[in-house]
Amino acid sequence: MIRAFRRATMLAAAAFCLCVLPGCVTGLVVGTVAVVAGGTGAYAYIRGNYIGNLAGPLFHADKAVRQVAARARFVETKRECSGYKAEYTYLDDQDIKVYIRLEAKSAESTKCLIRVGAFGDKEISAELMAAIDEQMQAYMK
Repeated sequence: MIRAFRRATMLAAAAFCLCVLPGCVTGLVVGTVAVVAGGTGAYAYIRGNYIGNLAGPLFHADKAVRQVAARARFVETKRECSGYKAEYTYLDDQDIKVYIRLEAKSAESTKCLIRVGAFGDKEISAELMAAIDEQMQAYMK
């Protein structure tokens, strides 16, 4: 009964978004996947992971992640970088684990995955992704 209600609610939300929001930014919620597309990148929240594409090389994404983490006063517990991939683990002021993974997709595109806490926190992950994307845009100017 709850499953059927949840499915009906998701379908109604999807229909609403497709009918009412026909602009360049459309949100679509299907099951446990939330996808938001618009502007230069697309973001998805899947099973606690916030995933998006950043417009810029891995080098700039690495600098942006480290600068955003420093501004947020995260404590770095692990950092591994190679020529095509980078992984970071931080602790915030409440000792919640923040995991960020970067992967170079091309010379001008980098995939970014963010997970906050054991089960994921969509709002904080979205804020971090926006801050990283904003910092990347500053580097690209």
